[in-house]
Amino acid sequence: MNEALSLKAQVLQMGQMVAERAVTLVPSLLGALLLLLVGWLLARLLRAFSHRLLQWSDSALERLLGPGRAARIRLGRSAGLLGGVVFWAVMLFFIATATQLLGLDAFTAWIARLLDHLPTLLAGVLIIAGGYLLSRFAAELVLDASALPMAQRVVAGRSVQVAILAGALLVGADQMGVRVTFLAIFVGAIAAAVVGGAVIAVSLGARQHVANLIGAQQAQRQFAPGQLIRVGEIEGRILEIDDKGVLLESAQGRVSVPGHFFSVQPVVLLAARAEGLADE
Repeated sequence: MNEALSLKAQVLQMGQMVAERAVTLVPSLLGALLLLLVGWLLARLLRAFSHRLLQWSDSALERLLGPGRAARIRLGRSAGLLGGVVFWAVMLFFIATATQLLGLDAFTAWIARLLDHLPTLLAGVLIIAGGYLLSRFAAELVLDASALPMAQRVVAGRSVQVAILAGALLVGADQMGVRVTFLAIFVGAIAAAVVGGAVIAVSLGARQHVANLIGAQQAQRQFAPGQLIRVGEIEGRILEIDDKGVLLESAQGRVSVPGHFFSVQPVVLLAARAEGLADE
Protein backbone atom coordinates (compact mmCIF):
# COMPACT_ATOMS: atom_id res chain seq x y z
CA MET A 1 0.00 0.00 0.00
CA ASN A 2 2.80 2.36 0.92
CA GLU A 3 4.60 1.54 -2.33
CA ALA A 4 1.50 2.44 -4.36
CA LEU A 5 1.16 5.75 -2.54
CA SER A 6 4.86 6.47 -3.09
CA LEU A 7 4.58 5.75 -6.84
CA LYS A 8 1.51 7.96 -7.09
CA ALA A 9 3.34 10.77 -5.32
CA GLN A 10 6.28 10.45 -7.69
CA VAL A 11 4.00 10.59 -10.74
CA LEU A 12 2.22 13.67 -9.36
CA GLN A 13 5.53 15.32 -8.58
CA MET A 14 6.83 14.61 -12.10
CA GLY A 15 3.63 15.98 -13.65
CA GLN A 16 3.89 19.09 -11.50
CA MET A 17 7.52 19.62 -12.62
CA VAL A 18 6.55 19.23 -16.30
CA ALA A 19 3.68 21.69 -15.86
CA GLU A 20 5.93 24.21 -14.14
CA ARG A 21 8.54 23.81 -16.88
CA ALA A 22 5.89 24.29 -19.56
CA VAL A 23 4.59 27.41 -17.82
CA THR A 24 8.10 28.87 -17.68
CA LEU A 25 8.63 28.05 -21.37
CA VAL A 26 5.38 29.66 -22.55
CA PRO A 27 6.78 33.23 -22.66
CA SER A 28 9.92 32.06 -24.45
CA LEU A 29 7.86 29.95 -26.86
CA LEU A 30 5.52 32.85 -27.61
CA GLY A 31 8.51 35.16 -28.08
CA ALA A 32 10.16 32.69 -30.45
CA LEU A 33 6.95 32.31 -32.48
CA LEU A 34 6.60 36.09 -32.64
CA LEU A 35 10.21 36.41 -33.83
CA LEU A 36 9.64 33.78 -36.52
CA LEU A 37 6.49 35.58 -37.67
CA VAL A 38 8.32 38.91 -37.89
CA GLY A 39 11.22 37.24 -39.71
CA TRP A 40 8.86 35.55 -42.17
CA LEU A 41 7.12 38.85 -42.96
CA LEU A 42 10.44 40.70 -43.34
CA ALA A 43 11.86 37.91 -45.52
CA ARG A 44 8.84 38.05 -47.83
CA LEU A 45 9.11 41.85 -48.00
CA LEU A 46 12.80 41.74 -48.91
CA ARG A 47 12.18 38.98 -51.45
CA ALA A 48 9.54 41.13 -53.15
CA PHE A 49 11.94 44.09 -53.04
CA SER A 50 14.66 42.01 -54.73
CA HIS A 51 12.20 41.04 -57.48
CA ARG A 52 11.25 44.70 -57.97
CA LEU A 53 14.93 45.69 -58.04
CA LEU A 54 15.64 43.21 -60.84
CA GLN A 55 12.62 44.47 -62.79
CA TRP A 56 13.89 48.03 -62.42
CA SER A 57 17.34 46.90 -63.59
CA ASP A 58 15.76 45.27 -66.68
CA SER A 59 13.94 48.53 -67.47
CA ALA A 60 17.16 50.52 -67.07
CA LEU A 61 19.07 48.11 -69.33
CA GLU A 62 16.31 48.31 -71.92
CA ARG A 63 16.59 52.10 -71.99
CA LEU A 64 20.39 51.93 -72.11
CA LEU A 65 20.94 49.10 -74.60
CA GLY A 66 17.66 48.94 -76.49
CA PRO A 67 14.91 46.29 -76.33
CA GLY A 68 16.65 43.74 -78.56
CA ARG A 69 19.97 43.52 -76.76
CA ALA A 70 18.47 43.95 -73.28
CA ALA A 71 16.10 41.03 -73.92
CA ARG A 72 19.11 38.69 -74.11
CA ILE A 73 20.49 39.86 -70.73
CA ARG A 74 17.23 39.67 -68.75
CA LEU A 75 18.01 39.86 -65.04
CA GLY A 76 14.41 38.96 -64.21
CA ARG A 77 15.17 35.34 -65.08
CA SER A 78 17.28 35.20 -61.89
CA ALA A 79 14.56 36.72 -59.70
CA GLY A 80 13.52 33.37 -58.23
CA LEU A 81 17.08 32.42 -57.28
CA LEU A 82 17.96 35.79 -55.78
CA GLY A 83 14.63 36.02 -53.97
CA GLY A 84 15.15 32.56 -52.45
CA VAL A 85 18.65 33.45 -51.24
CA VAL A 86 17.41 36.68 -49.64
CA PHE A 87 14.40 34.95 -48.06
CA TRP A 88 16.36 32.14 -46.42
CA ALA A 89 19.23 34.38 -45.34
CA VAL A 90 16.77 36.53 -43.36
CA MET A 91 14.92 33.48 -42.04
CA LEU A 92 18.16 31.85 -40.81
CA PHE A 93 18.99 34.95 -38.79
CA PHE A 94 15.57 34.96 -37.09
CA ILE A 95 15.61 31.17 -36.58
CA ALA A 96 18.98 31.48 -34.81
CA THR A 97 17.59 34.21 -32.56
CA ALA A 98 14.45 32.16 -31.79
CA THR A 99 16.43 29.03 -30.89
CA GLN A 100 18.68 31.08 -28.62
CA LEU A 101 15.58 32.44 -26.89
CA LEU A 102 14.35 28.86 -26.33
CA GLY A 103 17.70 27.78 -24.93
CA LEU A 104 18.50 25.34 -27.74
CA ASP A 105 22.22 26.00 -27.53
CA ALA A 106 23.40 23.20 -29.83
CA PHE A 107 21.03 24.19 -32.64
CA THR A 108 21.86 27.86 -32.10
CA ALA A 109 25.59 27.14 -32.38
CA TRP A 110 25.06 25.19 -35.63
CA ILE A 111 23.05 28.02 -37.21
CA ALA A 112 25.61 30.55 -35.95
CA ARG A 113 28.38 28.66 -37.75
CA LEU A 114 26.24 28.60 -40.88
CA LEU A 115 25.64 32.34 -40.61
CA ASP A 116 29.38 32.91 -40.17
CA HIS A 117 29.96 31.35 -43.60
CA LEU A 118 26.97 33.07 -45.19
CA PRO A 119 28.77 36.34 -46.17
CA THR A 120 31.52 34.50 -48.04
CA LEU A 121 28.93 32.23 -49.65
CA LEU A 122 26.86 35.22 -50.78
CA ALA A 123 30.00 36.98 -52.04
CA GLY A 124 30.91 33.93 -54.13
CA VAL A 125 27.39 33.69 -55.54
CA LEU A 126 27.40 37.41 -56.40
CA ILE A 127 30.78 37.09 -58.14
CA ILE A 128 29.52 34.17 -60.24
CA ALA A 129 26.25 35.96 -61.04
CA GLY A 130 28.12 39.15 -61.96
CA GLY A 131 30.51 37.18 -64.16
CA TYR A 132 27.58 35.53 -65.92
CA LEU A 133 25.94 38.89 -66.66
CA LEU A 134 29.26 40.39 -67.79
CA SER A 135 29.90 37.41 -70.07
CA ARG A 136 26.47 37.80 -71.70
CA PHE A 137 27.07 41.52 -72.21
CA ALA A 138 30.56 40.97 -73.67
CA ALA A 139 29.22 38.29 -76.04
CA GLU A 140 26.56 40.71 -77.29
CA LEU A 141 29.20 43.39 -77.88
CA VAL A 142 31.28 40.95 -79.94
CA LEU A 143 28.22 39.92 -81.97
CA ASP A 144 27.31 43.53 -82.74
CA ALA A 145 30.76 45.09 -83.19
CA SER A 146 32.64 42.46 -85.19
CA ALA A 147 32.95 42.71 -88.98
CA LEU A 148 33.25 38.94 -89.33
CA PRO A 149 30.50 36.78 -90.85
CA MET A 150 27.69 35.77 -88.51
CA ALA A 151 28.94 32.21 -87.92
CA GLN A 152 32.39 33.45 -86.84
CA ARG A 153 30.85 36.22 -84.73
CA VAL A 154 28.73 33.67 -82.86
CA VAL A 155 31.76 31.47 -82.17
CA ALA A 156 33.85 34.46 -81.05
CA GLY A 157 31.05 35.72 -78.81
CA ARG A 158 30.59 32.32 -77.19
CA SER A 159 34.34 32.04 -76.63
CA VAL A 160 34.45 35.40 -74.86
CA GLN A 161 31.45 34.38 -72.78
CA VAL A 162 33.00 31.05 -71.76
CA ALA A 163 36.33 32.68 -70.84
CA ILE A 164 34.73 35.33 -68.62
CA LEU A 165 32.33 32.85 -67.02
CA ALA A 166 35.16 30.39 -66.31
CA GLY A 167 37.13 33.11 -64.54
CA ALA A 168 34.09 34.13 -62.50
CA LEU A 169 33.46 30.51 -61.48
CA LEU A 170 37.03 30.08 -60.27
CA VAL A 171 37.09 33.36 -58.34
CA GLY A 172 33.64 32.71 -56.84
CA ALA A 173 34.50 29.16 -55.82
CA ASP A 174 37.74 30.35 -54.21
CA GLN A 175 35.80 33.04 -52.33
CA MET A 176 33.44 30.38 -50.98
CA GLY A 177 36.38 28.31 -49.73
CA VAL A 178 36.19 25.58 -52.37
CA ARG A 179 39.53 24.05 -53.37
CA VAL A 180 39.79 25.11 -56.99
CA THR A 181 42.86 23.18 -58.17
CA PHE A 182 40.96 20.40 -59.93
CA LEU A 183 38.19 22.80 -60.92
CA ALA A 184 40.75 25.17 -62.45
CA ILE A 185 42.30 22.35 -64.49
CA PHE A 186 38.88 21.15 -65.67
CA VAL A 187 37.59 24.63 -66.55
CA GLY A 188 40.92 25.53 -68.15
CA ALA A 189 40.77 22.47 -70.39
CA ILE A 190 37.22 23.30 -71.50
CA ALA A 191 38.09 26.95 -72.07
CA ALA A 192 41.20 26.02 -74.05
CA ALA A 193 39.19 23.68 -76.28
CA VAL A 194 36.49 26.29 -76.88
CA VAL A 195 38.94 29.14 -77.48
CA GLY A 196 41.07 26.95 -79.76
CA GLY A 197 38.05 26.09 -81.87
CA ALA A 198 37.05 29.74 -81.92
CA VAL A 199 40.52 30.82 -83.07
CA ILE A 200 40.41 28.32 -85.93
CA ALA A 201 36.90 29.37 -86.95
CA VAL A 202 37.70 33.07 -86.73
CA SER A 203 40.94 32.59 -88.65
CA LEU A 204 39.10 30.84 -91.46
CA GLY A 205 36.46 33.53 -91.50
CA ALA A 206 39.07 36.31 -91.41
CA ARG A 207 40.96 34.75 -94.31
CA GLN A 208 37.80 34.76 -96.42
CA HIS A 209 37.05 38.33 -95.34
CA VAL A 210 40.55 39.52 -96.29
CA ALA A 211 40.31 37.74 -99.65
CA ASN A 212 37.04 39.57 -100.37
CA LEU A 213 38.63 42.91 -99.44
CA ILE A 214 41.62 42.35 -101.75
CA GLY A 215 39.45 41.18 -104.64
CA ALA A 216 37.03 44.10 -104.21
CA GLN A 217 39.94 46.57 -104.28
CA GLN A 218 41.18 45.03 -107.52
CA ALA A 219 37.68 45.31 -108.99
CA GLN A 220 37.47 48.99 -107.97
CA ARG A 221 40.77 49.74 -109.72
CA GLN A 222 39.92 47.87 -112.94
CA PHE A 223 36.17 48.39 -113.39
CA ALA A 224 33.46 50.98 -112.82
CA PRO A 225 29.66 50.95 -112.45
CA GLY A 226 27.86 50.66 -115.77
CA GLN A 227 30.42 48.37 -117.41
CA LEU A 228 29.38 44.96 -118.71
CA ILE A 229 31.64 42.16 -117.45
CA ARG A 230 31.80 38.39 -117.19
CA VAL A 231 33.19 36.81 -113.99
CA GLY A 232 33.62 33.10 -114.58
CA GLU A 233 30.17 32.07 -115.84
CA ILE A 234 28.39 35.13 -114.41
CA GLU A 235 27.66 37.95 -116.87
CA GLY A 236 26.08 41.28 -115.99
CA ARG A 237 26.28 45.05 -115.73
CA ILE A 238 28.03 46.52 -112.69
CA LEU A 239 25.62 48.34 -110.39
CA GLU A 240 27.82 48.83 -107.35
CA ILE A 241 31.30 47.98 -106.06
CA ASP A 242 31.81 47.91 -102.28
CA ASP A 243 34.48 46.56 -99.94
CA LYS A 244 33.01 43.03 -99.99
CA GLY A 245 32.23 42.44 -103.64
CA VAL A 246 30.40 43.60 -106.75
CA LEU A 247 26.67 43.81 -107.42
CA LEU A 248 25.75 42.86 -111.01
CA GLU A 249 22.51 43.11 -112.94
CA SER A 250 22.28 39.93 -115.01
CA ALA A 251 19.65 38.40 -117.23
CA GLN A 252 18.49 36.32 -114.25
CA GLY A 253 18.38 39.30 -111.88
CA ARG A 254 20.74 40.99 -109.48
CA VAL A 255 23.78 38.93 -108.48
CA SER A 256 26.18 39.70 -105.62
CA VAL A 257 29.65 38.49 -106.58
CA PRO A 258 32.10 38.07 -103.65
CA GLY A 259 35.31 40.05 -103.99
CA HIS A 260 37.63 37.03 -104.00
CA PHE A 261 36.07 35.92 -107.32
CA PHE A 262 38.04 38.74 -109.00
CA SER A 263 41.28 37.15 -107.75
CA VAL A 264 40.59 33.52 -108.69
CA GLN A 265 38.16 33.71 -111.64
CA PRO A 266 38.80 35.05 -115.15
CA VAL A 267 37.15 38.46 -115.60
CA VAL A 268 36.25 39.73 -119.10
CA LEU A 269 35.24 43.34 -119.85
CA LEU A 270 32.49 43.03 -122.46
CA ALA A 271 31.58 46.71 -122.82
CA ALA A 272 32.82 49.91 -121.22
CA ARG A 273 29.21 51.13 -120.93
CA ALA A 274 25.97 49.23 -121.46
CA GLU A 275 22.46 50.55 -121.61
CA GLY A 276 20.98 47.18 -120.79
CA LEU A 277 21.48 43.51 -121.23
CA ALA A 278 18.72 43.26 -123.77
CA ASP A 279 20.64 45.41 -126.25
CA GLU A 280 23.78 43.26 -126.07
